[in-house]
Amino acid sequence: MKTLTLLATLLLSLSHVYAGDDRIDLDTERYLKVNSKLSNGYRFDLIEPKDFYAPRTDGTTVEATNYNDSRLIVTKDGGKELVFTESVSYQPSFDNNEVLSTDYVLLRSMTGGGSCCDEVAVYRTNPTFKKIYEKVLPAAKAEVVGPHKINVMKSSIWNTAAIPRSKYRYDDKIVDLEKLR
Repeated sequence: MKTLTLLATLLLSLSHVYAGDDRIDLDTERYLKVNSKLSNGYRFDLIEPKDFYAPRTDGTTVEATNYNDSRLIVTKDGGKELVFTESVSYQPSFDNNEVLSTDYVLLRSMTGGGSCCDEVAVYRTNPTFKKIYEKVLPAAKAEVVGPHKINVMKSSIWNTAAIPRSKYRYDDKIVDLEKLR
């Protein structure tokens, strides 16, 4: 039953996104995969293309990620109540660091390009659900540094495409998630 509810939610949210959009290529098969994470009774489902490329019926290949299929769906009560849904960027993933408090879910994704851009979002799940932080950063990364803190590091170099990541210089900023409640 839970799977059926999640599937119905996905189809409804995707049909809402695509309603009236004539840019969608319906000749392309896009297989999707789901990654899930639970936090304080909330279920986070990341839905994204299984493969980067997708075949079209005419034999050509296109980027599957161009179809806005990557979605975050948050439900509670075993999938009975839809809490939140939004489109997410390429290669979304949950942070599985055990240092971060279970009151938060940290989501990372990439907007694309050789040197741009990493996206970080933090969702609070206690006492209620709320998206409390979102940042798109060129040549950046975020590290969990405590149960309620992340270190957001932005490269101070404008064009990072030509240098190895190990030589990036970063400007650090500690974000206290408790202050964002």
